[in-house]
Amino acid sequence: ADADPPRCYHLVVCSYAMHVLPPSFLFPTLQQLALAADALLLISPHKLPRVEERTGWVLLRHLVVERVHVRLFTSRTLQYGH
Repeated sequence: ADADPPRCYHLVVCSYAMHVLPPSFLFPTLQQLALAADALLLISPHKLPRVEERTGWVLLRHLVVERVHVRLFTSRTLQYGH
């Protein structure tokens, strides 16, 4: 079995990009980011993409500033010691 990649980032910022990712790539992308980073900051013009906890992320904060959605997530893998 493949070993999990080492956690090497405190924060990944994704600005106006994740919402254009094809749906079939969303889950594996978010899952791998959850293994490599402590936190994820998504900036998007709308609520998409929907980030479910099964991807490895837990929503901490959601702000809307002039129709821009800013969401901060923490990695669930931190909770399990991965």
